[in-house]
Amino acid sequence: MFKEGFEVLPGWVHDFCSGYCPGCEFAHYCNVWQEHYTKEEFDEERKKTSNDT
Repeated sequence: MFKEGFEVLPGWVHDFCSGYCPGCEFAHYCNVWQEHYTKEEFDEERKKTSNDT
C-alpha cells in the first residue's frame, strides 16, 4: 500500500508520530526525543509510560 500510495485524509499522521516520544514504539529510530529529554529523563519517562499500560 505504501509503495502504491494512498489519499491523504484529514487527521492522519503519515510519519506515525504522535508527538509523544516516550510512548513511541519507533523512538530508537528517531532522534527527536533528544531535543526535549536527556537520555536519563527519556528512559525514566518511558518507564512511566510502560507502567501506565
